[in-house]
Amino acid sequence: MNNNSRRSLIVARDELHANINRNRIFPPYIQNPTRILTLLRRNNRRSRRNYNGFGLCRIVVKEEARIRHNVTNDIVVRLVANLLWRESNEIEKNHYIVLARIINN
Repeated sequence: MNNNSRRSLIVARDELHANINRNRIFPPYIQNPTRILTLLRRNNRRSRRNYNGFGLCRIVVKEEARIRHNVTNDIVVRLVANLLWRESNEIEKNHYIVLARIINN
């Protein structure tokens, strides 16, 4: 990856991070386990495995980025999801962890 593409990823990450509605991410605006499973199956071509809170957070960020910000670059979405996850507190993370337990059962 050259420096120009790295810079463009950083700019896209920073722009999405600044503009994404955190209130739609924490707590997750998608609470329906069936809807989340549909998104997970569409996004993962691999066989089913146990899902974790961060993985579900990434899916919600991806949908929010796609629908509201027209961002479809998986690298940018993953970078923003990682930033949001690191900035979140235990209560915010717990929403996703509980949702992951429900989906895995």
